[in-house]
Amino acid sequence: MDKHPGAVCVIPILPNGNLCLVRQYRYGPRAEFIEIPAGKLDAGEDPLVCAKRELEEEIGYSAGKLTFLTNIHPAIGFSNEKMWMYLAEDLILSKQNLDQDEFLELYPLPVDEAIDLISQGKITDVKTVIGILWLEKFLS
Repeated sequence: MDKHPGAVCVIPILPNGNLCLVRQYRYGPRAEFIEIPAGKLDAGEDPLVCAKRELEEEIGYSAGKLTFLTNIHPAIGFSNEKMWMYLAEDLILSKQNLDQDEFLELYPLPVDEAIDLISQGKITDVKTVIGILWLEKFLS
């Protein structure tokens, strides 16, 4: 079984109410995916600290309010990975700071359009599907 340090994912809500997703190439499946920002924990890192760091690195915003939503285990068949999911609100523009090997583009869109992309099979990443559907319930 793959030993994983853990990870976080963040559902960022822009000041205009849109989600801020990212589109990035993933080497495993050799395809581009639309995702919520996410990243691995550094050794001994608190998940909340990691969520703040990944949000700023990937989309260039810091969160005035970061709320823990749930934990998920995205690959229980072959990994012990645990992922902490957060909702980021009251975003403040900062500066994007991608890792050297990271290439992504921001993909802002309304929540209802993101739900449509899930229904159309255009968003298939498990953490993103869970996060967007969780957000839909949270907002209703």
